[in-house]
Amino acid sequence: MIELDGDDEEVVVWPYAMQGTPERTAKASSALASLIRGMHRLESFLDRTDISLEVVYSALKESRPNLKEVHLCWLGLNQPPQPTASLRYLQNLTSFSINSQFSDSSLDALRDLLIDNCPLLQDIYIHPNCDCGGFRFNILWLFQQGNWHHLRRLNIGRNISLWDFDVGYDLETDELITIVSDFLRRHPMLECLWFWRNNMLRPRCIPPDAVPKLRRLMFNGTSDHTQLSNVVPIEVAEHLEFIWTDIKAEDSMSHIARMAGLKSCVVDAYDPTTIASLARAAPQLEHLAIHREYDRFFEAGFWDIQVEINYLRPYIAELLHFPALTHLTGLLRYIDPSTSELARAFIEELVTELPSLKYVETQVKEGVRKMISLERHPDGQYKGYHDTPRREIHPDFWVPRREKFIGVVCF
Repeated sequence: MIELDGDDEEVVVWPYAMQGTPERTAKASSALASLIRGMHRLESFLDRTDISLEVVYSALKESRPNLKEVHLCWLGLNQPPQPTASLRYLQNLTSFSINSQFSDSSLDALRDLLIDNCPLLQDIYIHPNCDCGGFRFNILWLFQQGNWHHLRRLNIGRNISLWDFDVGYDLETDELITIVSDFLRRHPMLECLWFWRNNMLRPRCIPPDAVPKLRRLMFNGTSDHTQLSNVVPIEVAEHLEFIWTDIKAEDSMSHIARMAGLKSCVVDAYDPTTIASLARAAPQLEHLAIHREYDRFFEAGFWDIQVEINYLRPYIAELLHFPALTHLTGLLRYIDPSTSELARAFIEELVTELPSLKYVETQVKEGVRKMISLERHPDGQYKGYHDTPRREIHPDFWVPRREKFIGVVCF
C-alpha cells in the first residue's frame, strides 16, 4: 500500500505494496516513481519495505529538491538494501532516520550519506535492528566527523556502542571521551540526546559549557561512575526538562533536586520508595512514566484485579506529592477499565486523589496499552474517560524521533 497525505506532502510505502513477482515489484516501483515526479510539494518520504527502490529514490533525486525528511524502516527478514546512492543527492534533508538490519557495507554507505551530503540535518535517528548475539556496530565516525550546524535531535540505538573494544576500537578511554565532548561542543543547537546502549555516556563526555539548549536527555547508566550526578554537569542538568536514566541512587536524587525546570521523567520504580524520593526531589513534575517490575503472574494468567489495585495504592499515595502531575504511564499497565467495574472504580478514585491528572495509560486487552483522557465535571469530580490518540499527548512525552511515526514512552 502507498499512502499519500491530503496535501501531497508525504509518501508512505508499506511492504505489501511492493511484494510479489519481480515484474510486479518493478511495475509498482515505476508507478510510484512517476507519482513522485508529479508531487510538487513532497516534503517527507517513509519507506517501510525491505527491497531496493532505486528507481524511486532516483525520482526523488531528480524532481524533489525540496524533500526534507527521509525515514527508512527496513524491518523484514530479507537482507535490507543499503542506503541508496541516489539519496546522497538529497542535500536539503533536515531529518533522516534508519531502523534496519545493518552490515559493515551499509554502515559505510550511511557514513557517506550523512557525513558528506547532508549538511542541513536537524534530526538523526540510527537504530540497527538485529538479534545478533550481542554484536554492536562501530559508528565512531559519526562523533569524529559529524558537523551539522543545525542539529537538534540525535537518537542512537542500543546495538551501537562506543566503549566496547570488541567492535574494533583501538583508542584509549580518554581519547573516546574527548571525541564525544568535542562532538557536543560542535553542536550547540542540540535539544535532545538519546543513547539507548548502556553506559554510552561517561564522566567528562558532556562539558559544562556545551549543549546550552539541551532539554531532553536519555542514557542508561548501570554503574556508579555512569550515574546522572557523575555524567551530567549541573550546569547542563539544571536546564533539562526531560530525563530518562537510572535515578535511584541518592546522589542522583540530589542532582535532580537542583533541576528546577524538570517537567518529565521516566523512572524505574520497583517499589514506592523510589517515587517518594523523586517527589521530594522534583515535586514540580508534570509527566511521569513509571517502569514497574515485570509481573509474571499476569503474563501467566494468574492475576487478580483486586490484588493489583492493592499493589498500586502505595504508589498512588506517593503520587499525591506531585501537585502538577498531568500525565501518567506505565504504572497502570495491567488495569483495563473497559472490562472491569473494579478497574473503573479505581480510575475514579485516581481522579479524585489526583486533581491535576489529565491522561493515564491503561491496558486494553492482550497486553496492548492505550492512553485515556480523564473527564471531569466543572467541580472537578469524575465524569468518565475516553480514548485519546497518542498524537494528542504532550510532545515532551514522546521519544524524540519524528513524532508522527512513533508512540508514547511506555513500558
